[in-house]
Amino acid sequence: MQLGDMAVQTDRRSSIICGQGVIAYGITPHAGGTTTFYRNFAAGMREKGWVVWGVSAGKKAAQAADPAFGDGSSIVLVPNSESLEEQVKAFLRWVEENGVDIVIPMCQSFMHAAIRHLPSRVRVCVRVANTTRGSYMPAIAHRKRASRILVSSLRQRDDLIKRWDFAPQAVCTVNHGVAVSNFERMAQGQVWSEQMSVAYFGRLEDQDKGVLLLPAIFSEAALLSSSSRFLVIGDGPDRPLLEEGFRKTGLDGRVELLGKVVPNEVPAVLASVDIFLMPSRFEGFGFALLEAMAAGCVPVASRIRGVTDFIIEDGVSGFLCPIGDTRAFAQAVLRLDRDRELLARMSAAARRRVEENFTLQKMVDGYDRVFRELLAEPPLHVEPAPLTDIRLPRLLSPTWRTRVPQPLKNFARKWMERLWGYAG
Repeated sequence: MQLGDMAVQTDRRSSIICGQGVIAYGITPHAGGTTTFYRNFAAGMREKGWVVWGVSAGKKAAQAADPAFGDGSSIVLVPNSESLEEQVKAFLRWVEENGVDIVIPMCQSFMHAAIRHLPSRVRVCVRVANTTRGSYMPAIAHRKRASRILVSSLRQRDDLIKRWDFAPQAVCTVNHGVAVSNFERMAQGQVWSEQMSVAYFGRLEDQDKGVLLLPAIFSEAALLSSSSRFLVIGDGPDRPLLEEGFRKTGLDGRVELLGKVVPNEVPAVLASVDIFLMPSRFEGFGFALLEAMAAGCVPVASRIRGVTDFIIEDGVSGFLCPIGDTRAFAQAVLRLDRDRELLARMSAAARRRVEENFTLQKMVDGYDRVFRELLAEPPLHVEPAPLTDIRLPRLLSPTWRTRVPQPLKNFARKWMERLWGYAG
């Protein structure tokens, strides 16, 4: 059966004729950067001759999947199952039936549990999506089975080699990229109005995105600049807390919460934004940041070593602020509001930065090269584990860190990142 543009499959046999190979990418489509990456990656790789499937499994995935963010090759296996064993076995059958060459498990538990049981001909690539300790655990858990570890930032590569003792040749760095042409008309048509628009665009979650810092930033910026327009674009689990924060600061009447935006509407929405705020505590890269810069928005972002300080040239194509320093964010907004020539120069520099370094074509060319080289090599000599022992790797099971109160984690991560460039 079909779920919007997503196929929900329990047992599908297909004959696939492809130019390069077949990739199974673990993803449950939803609003957020992980899905944005998948959509861009999949579309670009298909143009290169690869077959790319977005794969999830089980009842929770079927309930969480948002068809608006999937594509025609997004599938949910055994959508009524709550059994890890059933999901793993269904996936292994599907891999054989569809001639899968490369598996990229991401955050899908059934895929991580299935890796030990894959035939040796199937290559495993672990993509590290963030810079926290937990984001590196899949790479460590599958160190012996993974042929490549894929990262998008200098920070991730540095962490894996220096902190986790990975061989440099096993870690492949491919920067994120966006289709700049999608934003071209918007950026060229940018008109600076008297009322400046300041926006947050992304998932409304405080743990990583720092969205509960927005009321303090907006509040101080509103006192400094009475003409600014404040927008929040996106949705997520912390929206109620964010709305409460705006009410407490008296900004509920001045901040527009636009809610979730589907991918093809993003360029038009960002066309009305002058300044993009990114108060994240940690990031793997930041697709929203690239999209905003491609649209000519001037970024004011947290300084995250090897990530935002690699993307943004501080003082040239945007401003970098200490993590959690709401006053520094507000002061940057005020400076741009008072100096519209600086705003215009930074807007052009932000777009140019993406055009020269972070295009979708560069990203796709990078992954195409990595995967071609991988399939040209002999597969690893591994013996698949018996199906009588299906389990999630121990390193991917919850630890005592999950019981640490979130405010304490936020405090620790802020100062660890500021002082040592390490998010914990």
